[in-house]
Amino acid sequence: LDVKNAFLYGQLSETVYMHQPPGFVDSAHPNYVCHLQRSLYGLRKAPRAWFQWFASFITRVDFQHSKTDTSLFVYRRGLDVAYMLLYVDDIMLIASSTALLQCIITLLYKEILERAYMQHCNTCKTPADTESKLGSDGDPVSDPTLYRSLAGALQYLTFTRPDISYDVQQICLYMHDPRDPHFFILKRILRYVRGTINHGLQLHVSSTSQLTAYTDTDWVGCPITRSAVYLSTNPVQHQRTKHVEIDIHFVREYVASG
Repeated sequence: LDVKNAFLYGQLSETVYMHQPPGFVDSAHPNYVCHLQRSLYGLRKAPRAWFQWFASFITRVDFQHSKTDTSLFVYRRGLDVAYMLLYVDDIMLIASSTALLQCIITLLYKEILERAYMQHCNTCKTPADTESKLGSDGDPVSDPTLYRSLAGALQYLTFTRPDISYDVQQICLYMHDPRDPHFFILKRILRYVRGTINHGLQLHVSSTSQLTAYTDTDWVGCPITRSAVYLSTNPVQHQRTKHVEIDIHFVREYVASG
């Protein structure tokens, strides 16, 4: 998992000011400076602030710091164990069983619901109403920060929940000026999520190592790139490209040499 704009999540422990950025200078007060409310890229303490914010969150869901590596977090349940490794803004999670992974995902679901005070809300069968049309009408929400926080959290759930991808994308279109109808749709998504916590994509190890190849529409009209060779049964890895990587030439030479 690659966290977007990770350093912007960090909380500052001291007062920091900065010059107004070029192109955004207030013409009425050109000599004023900006008081930073959050960490910012370019600050020396930005990586540390991001790590502290992440560590404080992940320890709230029962992960513990590793004694040998501060960037490694360990979660134990009975004989099962899970490891979460943070490298700058990249996160890797592995576990000894799929049941434990599902348990961890459930904890993250519940954390989002608790943030919205909806951990005991009624569930619904669909994430959105087909007759509702979102627009810019309605009163502004009382807490736009909460709206943006919940919408951003739902974006991470869409990695394994394609059933809510479209609805989350729609509510994210109005992050700059969220209105009450938008918050109503967001809450409906959360109600749907609460009733489908155990749903999600599961990518398993392939049961066969047999190579399956497909040709493109002109039956391998470009014999150099072989861009239509399908090497994985993983439905996620289906991209096609005309750019040949260096390792492809290495494999071709290795096969040719026997």
